[in-house]
Amino acid sequence: MACVWLNAYSAYKGYEPVYYRGNAIWKDDTSTSGIFSWNKSKNGYRLPTECEWEFAAGGGNAETQKRTILTPTAEAMLLGK
Repeated sequence: MACVWLNAYSAYKGYEPVYYRGNAIWKDDTSTSGIFSWNKSKNGYRLPTECEWEFAAGGGNAETQKRTILTPTAEAMLLGK
């Protein structure tokens, strides 16, 4: 799974892993105990959020983004609502 790989790569590069299962760092793909979470205060590698993906898909231009179909959450984040 991508989250496990990103945690391992973060640790390899000297950053803090961001993905957790329960209270433990998610280190293997077989872990099924605990709730999956993303610790936003950590500095490790992570997958982009939905809003970040949509912004990048629009070429990084807010005007382009306004012409694309956005989810309500992404639109609110992009437009600062």
